[in-house]
Amino acid sequence: MRKKFLLASLLLITMLMTLAMGSGLNVAAAALSQATTPSITSDYADYIPGATVNLSGANWQPGESVHIFVNDDSGSTWNYNSNPDPVADNNGGFAYQFQLPNWFVANYSVVATGATSGVATAAFTDANPSANLNQCANDPAPSPSTDGCNTNANEWVNGNLGASKSLYFEGDSIPYRMPFDNLSLASHTVTIEWDTTKSSTHAIDYLTSFDRTVTTADPCLGVSGCSSFSTFPIPADPQVTGGGVTPVAGNFTLFGGTITSVSAYTYANGAGFVGDKSARITITFTASVANPVLAWGGHIATRADWGTGNSAVAISGSPYHTRLIDLDGSGGNQDRSLSAEAVVFPASITIIKDATPNGPTSFPFTGSPAPLTNFSLVDDGTTANTIVFANIINFTTYTVNETPIPAGWNFVTINCSVTSPNGGSATPSGTTVDINLQEGENWTCTYTDNENTPTPTNTATNTPTATNTPTNTPTDTPTNTPTNTPTDTPTNTPTDTPTNTPTNTPTDTPTPTNTPTNTPTDTPTNTPTNTPTDTPTNTPTDTPTNTPTNTPTDTPTNTPTDTPTNTPTNTPTDTPTNTPTNTPTNTPTNTPTSTPTNTPTNTPTPTPNIGGLTPGYWKNHKAQATALLPITLGNYSVNTFAKVTAVFNKMNCSSTKPNDAIGCLAGHLLAAKLNVANGANTCIAPIIAKADAFLSGQVVDGVTGINYIGPSGNYTLTSAQRTLAVSLKTLLDKYNNNISCP
Repeated sequence: MRKKFLLASLLLITMLMTLAMGSGLNVAAAALSQATTPSITSDYADYIPGATVNLSGANWQPGESVHIFVNDDSGSTWNYNSNPDPVADNNGGFAYQFQLPNWFVANYSVVATGATSGVATAAFTDANPSANLNQCANDPAPSPSTDGCNTNANEWVNGNLGASKSLYFEGDSIPYRMPFDNLSLASHTVTIEWDTTKSSTHAIDYLTSFDRTVTTADPCLGVSGCSSFSTFPIPADPQVTGGGVTPVAGNFTLFGGTITSVSAYTYANGAGFVGDKSARITITFTASVANPVLAWGGHIATRADWGTGNSAVAISGSPYHTRLIDLDGSGGNQDRSLSAEAVVFPASITIIKDATPNGPTSFPFTGSPAPLTNFSLVDDGTTANTIVFANIINFTTYTVNETPIPAGWNFVTINCSVTSPNGGSATPSGTTVDINLQEGENWTCTYTDNENTPTPTNTATNTPTATNTPTNTPTDTPTNTPTNTPTDTPTNTPTDTPTNTPTNTPTDTPTPTNTPTNTPTDTPTNTPTNTPTDTPTNTPTDTPTNTPTNTPTDTPTNTPTDTPTNTPTNTPTDTPTNTPTNTPTNTPTNTPTSTPTNTPTNTPTPTPNIGGLTPGYWKNHKAQATALLPITLGNYSVNTFAKVTAVFNKMNCSSTKPNDAIGCLAGHLLAAKLNVANGANTCIAPIIAKADAFLSGQVVDGVTGINYIGPSGNYTLTSAQRTLAVSLKTLLDKYNNNISCP
């Protein structure tokens, strides 16, 4: 019985052990099965085009070759096969590296195959190339428009820019940047567009460099790895240059790549500037990093370029729009706008002195508040008669007064006019004018003064009044009554009548030498030798107009026999009716001490009959000047009044700088051409022809000229060129001021 029990126990133990061993074998088999399942993974789930992919294999049979196949699952435009295949190490792992294509592929699949271990798969994607258009919020007023976008990436914004975020002025350039991402290291294109006109008024008229106005702008702000850059010149828009505007030169700048070309301009909604128009340009570049940055600037149109009422000062709302059209031919439209309230159009006040005649007299003025100051003007035929207070952004009331008026001059009047009117006003009162200045207005006030010049007369400067009447009227027969008729009694009428020309001293004016003794012993030295016989009743019929009112001082008051012309009122016929009680002394009370010269004083010199008007006149008479346009200066066309004032504003004729010599010549040439067109004497035509030839680069008097491109040009002159420019200017100046004509 005991044996049976032991046998049964052994059997039971054996069965239990068998079961346990079987269970262990199953667990080990399961573990072995899990350990030999191969895998393949990528280091990233998403890559940019052209990126390097790192694959990792695990749980492969040690020493096994594994083939890698990568395929474009979206368009099947690209695939890759490993060659040679990677080999699993002693731990069943391997690493493999390859490069993606340079173009965008949405989805990739990876298949890894081993002869023993089987197949493993993985997948990853290509990131979308992107571009993001930003504009610079350069901080609101009173911060200047020249700084900003250099401390925080948030200063580069995607939304609309208003006055709470930014401040720009007419003629400034708005900085733009376009960060890219996920670009392949290959060639790309991007197309941008900007609104050139809104309702036929100019908005962003052309492109410039991003840092032209906001000099601190940093397009790399907030972009990793952004540092090195290349530039490419921005071509001039032919529509802009065709409109007579010379763009400020500028560049596209690319950080992290190289610009290889730019396209011609295109106009999606038609060429020209009538209505709402825009312009486009396409930039081609090669990226050296996946996230390059493109930067440029948009120029805010000015009245100086396009004329009053034709610039964006007349546009409300948000007229300044720039867009991203596409990247590599695709992508949505991104539009960035700048509101009109963020753009300030400065005003100006111009004071002109119009003195008649021109000369060196300095006229003092007071001006306030700032930026106006006290100043003086000289109307000498140059720009010294004009002062311009420009770029005024404090729109308030300004006062100008001409005081004191120089001695010998009379104030006449003040005439004020305005361009770009915006609700302001000018109120003259005597020599003072109050100007209520509003945004964008350009007020010009001309003060007119005349010199106190005496009127010339032909009266002799020292005309004596003879007073040869005796101081005591005779009441008796004079004791010194002549007993004889004068020996030189004239018998004939004078043969020579005095010409009485005022410029010569009359030949028959006696020079008093002796006090009369009442005896005609001294006949006046200049008395004609032939006098009427007994009486001076036959006095020459043409009495000199400048002859003293009484006859020569040496003629005795008591004339023999017949009545003399200077005899007292009661003339005796033979014997005086009133016998004098005293002997007359016959001493004149006012004997002249000098012979009258009878030369007229202050005889004016006749002004040449030229008909010229000064540059100051044309600058301040818009209607008259505009009616005579266009005028060419060399090859430069002056076809708007804005260009007229721009040319005249560049006249600094007292300077020795080359630019000022050309500016002065161009200004006087313009005035001369306007004068001729206005009907003035054409005697200046040969000098105009020479000046025109010189400003168009032709040889004049052996000197090669310069190519005049307008008042904004920068000119370098040789000594000979400057000498010729000054010589031509001088002749034109004399013509414009009616001094002389060659």
